[in-house]
Amino acid sequence: MSSAKDALGLPRPKIAYDLSDYTKQGIAAAFCLKKLIFAKLGAEDFTRTADGDPAGFDQVIDGKTVRLTYGGAGHVMGTYRMGDDPKISVVNSFQRSHDHANLYLVGSGTFPTVGTANPTITLSALALRTADSIVDDFKRV
Repeated sequence: MSSAKDALGLPRPKIAYDLSDYTKQGIAAAFCLKKLIFAKLGAEDFTRTADGDPAGFDQVIDGKTVRLTYGGAGHVMGTYRMGDDPKISVVNSFQRSHDHANLYLVGSGTFPTVGTANPTITLSALALRTADSIVDDFKRV
C-alpha cells in the first residue's frame, strides 16, 4: 500500500504491472508490420513514444534498439465467449446466443484474448459473417 491517502483519508493502493514476454513479442510484431505497410505506402510514421512511459520497453528489431510501448486499453473485450459448447460459451461462431435463437451478440465481447492492434478488421469480418447468417436464416423462414 502507498502512504498517499484519497479524499476520504483511505490509503491509496500502489499499483505495479509488467508486460509479459508474449505481449512484448506481439507489440514488436505489430511494429514490424506497421513499418512494412508504411514503407509500401510511402507513408511517414509520426508516432512518438513518451519518455518515462512505464509501459515502455526496448526491443532489438533489425539490429536496432527500438523503444516500444503498450498503448492500448481502449477496446473493451472478452465479456462473453464464443464457442461450440453452451456450457462454456455464450454464443456460437455466428455470434448467435446458445439460449435464444433470435438473439445475436455481435461484438468484440466474444474475443477471449486480443492481439496488440485494434480489433476492427476481425470484428468487421465477424459482423459481416453474422449478417450473412442472419439473412440466410431469414430466407429459410
